[in-house]
Amino acid sequence: MNKAFFSFMLLVCTVVNVFAQKQFPVPVEKNNKFGYVNSNGDLVIDTAYIFADYFEEGLALVEKDKQKSYLDVNGRVMLGPMYLNSASAFSDGWAKLTDTLGMRYYINHAGEKMLDVPLDLYDAQNFHNGRAVVSIQEQRQIGKNTVTMYKFGYMNKQGTVVVPCQFYDADNFISGLARVKSGSKYGLIDTNGKYVIKPVFDFIHPFNGNIARVEQGGKIGYVNRNGKVIIKPQYVFGSDFNEGMAAVVLKEKMGYINEKGKVVIAEQFDYAEAFSEGYAAIMMGDKWGFIDAKGNVFVKVVLDEARGFSEGMAPIKRQGRWGFMDTSGKVVIPHNYDVVSDFSGGIARVQYLNKVFYINKKGNIVPLKK
Repeated sequence: MNKAFFSFMLLVCTVVNVFAQKQFPVPVEKNNKFGYVNSNGDLVIDTAYIFADYFEEGLALVEKDKQKSYLDVNGRVMLGPMYLNSASAFSDGWAKLTDTLGMRYYINHAGEKMLDVPLDLYDAQNFHNGRAVVSIQEQRQIGKNTVTMYKFGYMNKQGTVVVPCQFYDADNFISGLARVKSGSKYGLIDTNGKYVIKPVFDFIHPFNGNIARVEQGGKIGYVNRNGKVIIKPQYVFGSDFNEGMAAVVLKEKMGYINEKGKVVIAEQFDYAEAFSEGYAAIMMGDKWGFIDAKGNVFVKVVLDEARGFSEGMAPIKRQGRWGFMDTSGKVVIPHNYDVVSDFSGGIARVQYLNKVFYINKKGNIVPLKK
């Protein structure tokens, strides 16, 4: 199987896990209006909004009657309502607003204006680790064509651009590091703009713990937060490290390596996911099963599809439908659903035909109730 297949499988597993990373209450739609449910499925904020964002820092952005507001987890309006062109979620204690005149500024949780976005900046994003990605717009003449280009840098909370707009791409800071693109290569900088990892890689994936995947010359390797290459790029495909192991393509099949690059589970799988809660979903031929950390088969390779464990439950698919298995290997929720998320806070988001709802770990539908 080629690299595109491995990348596609990794993307699928990433997308379906998004729900599990969100804070409760979470938005829910009913009759084209949005409200919020808690982890028990209680409708704690009525379905009264045409837009409802996820909660960040205890506040969620909603829209009603063309006005935007921020709610607390009890549904109380803490900021607003306001007529705005746009508004962001809170991050680093601030949210960015754009008023109806196009003026851009940041507010704190009390609604106080903290900083105007400098007018010479084309764009400014939310703050993370005390820095916000900002950009400037440039016009360049390439042959007979005028091309609009953008350069990215970083601004502090005083409104000073502390890392000049010099990069072709820039990500938010996470734990003091940010991925940037210089020319055609990626590196990592600290909050002062100093390179921790010089821009020598074709791509750098986000850190998972203290290790990040890097791509160079079509191969996957691994670096740590100090910028040291701990495993040189050599694999056609590789997952993030989780529970001390990463799934990689060694020759034609996938196996597992440890953080020193030693093969700990021999190559034998057509696809293999990262370990979670002591087990990993693996594919052989067109069927899936599970192995333990020693490579022993935990669940026979008879499933149509499978994903890793979350809160003791793993999504498994048979005959075109998804259900859930517990860590003993027992199917505890029958294969009834077209789409399922991982469990988070004791519930999972599922879809049957065109209906989306929530279930608990007993497989019972969690009703919208007040």
